[in-house]
Amino acid sequence: MNIHLIDPDVLWACLSHLNARQQGAAACVCKLFTVLISELQMERPFLVGTVSRIENVFAMLEPKLKAPPTIGLFFATGRLPSDKLNQLVCSLPPALHLIGAQVHTLLGTNPEGIICSASIAEGTARAALTLGAFPEAESSSFLLRSRSASSSWSDWRISLEEQGVLQEGWKVIVVMSSGSGSEWLQQLISFLQLAHPSAAIIGGIATGQGLVRAHAHKAEKIGNGVVGLMFRGNVPLTALVCREDTHCRLRQVRAAMEREGMSLLGGTMFSCSARDAEADAHTFALTFAGVPLVGMPAGGEIGPRYQPDATSTQVGGVALQGFTVVYGLFAVPARSEHFALHFQDIDAEFAQRRKRATVKAALAAVAQSQATMLERNEQKGESDVDDDSGWSSSYDDDDDDDDDDDADA
Repeated sequence: MNIHLIDPDVLWACLSHLNARQQGAAACVCKLFTVLISELQMERPFLVGTVSRIENVFAMLEPKLKAPPTIGLFFATGRLPSDKLNQLVCSLPPALHLIGAQVHTLLGTNPEGIICSASIAEGTARAALTLGAFPEAESSSFLLRSRSASSSWSDWRISLEEQGVLQEGWKVIVVMSSGSGSEWLQQLISFLQLAHPSAAIIGGIATGQGLVRAHAHKAEKIGNGVVGLMFRGNVPLTALVCREDTHCRLRQVRAAMEREGMSLLGGTMFSCSARDAEADAHTFALTFAGVPLVGMPAGGEIGPRYQPDATSTQVGGVALQGFTVVYGLFAVPARSEHFALHFQDIDAEFAQRRKRATVKAALAAVAQSQATMLERNEQKGESDVDDDSGWSSSYDDDDDDDDDDDADA
């Protein structure tokens, strides 16, 4: 039976039941499935999170994924073994950008929306992982190692340029620092704000001993420096900076979102280590029931400068400050692009979607991942390059005609 004879609504209904990994596999069947899966994922922005042992966090989240995730935030208490970190990173899609930190205490919601906390004092290493996707947004990440006596700001600018941080359009930047010094960090975030005046820049100084950045199945750990996660496109995030008035301000934000017909997709939290961070997390959970949250107590919070008389969320004006709690609030993005799909236009639609920046970035990530695995296999004395992550990729680099578009169903 020719697949084009199947009612499009039937195909859509069938594909909508696929989990995140199955979507990737189905998208490799033919151009029609690629376009339909892409359209399906455009309707599925999401953020989900959990707290557990590092070897269990992804297995707990995977059934909740609505599509292959593209961004991740990660916190871990205690020692972070490289083998467990690599195992986690290799289980994620290669296009995903993840940043994280080792911390003394972490907070996050489980898949049921209940606030969980873990501390290094408990003795058992725990991890908080939040994964998500914003279908009409681009994401990227960067890493800067701590400045040495011989380094200069021109060196840092070159590194930022090489990693795409100074490209136009970044609207949201999440920054985590460890052992870098507050003066240098303030200079860095001020420089980022100058480069992106209207961006919401949020984050904090980690209380642990290291930072993590991962992309294309490669994890990097540093003791001192900065990691960042960046977004541009349709990613509605604003920052809320509070001191004594946390509950009141969160309710004001909720009321404003309800008036505009918006809802909250998820949040991040960086709370001063001198505050009751668990209380700040529970206040969020009471205000936005069931909405995922991930965060940490910080040795300094990054966000728009606290304004006692502010009655709404803020962007711009970043500062490193104290005794505040900085919430990064991701609203559910309203879709800005809509397409009328016709079977006779599938070839043209497939070609058009391959030109998207997000698709090009995903293809580049797959190539980087293959290079990383080849390097690892060479170190082990093996020659084969097998992607055992289970994430299939469509939009391959083969521009030849796809004759299997008429494959039998």
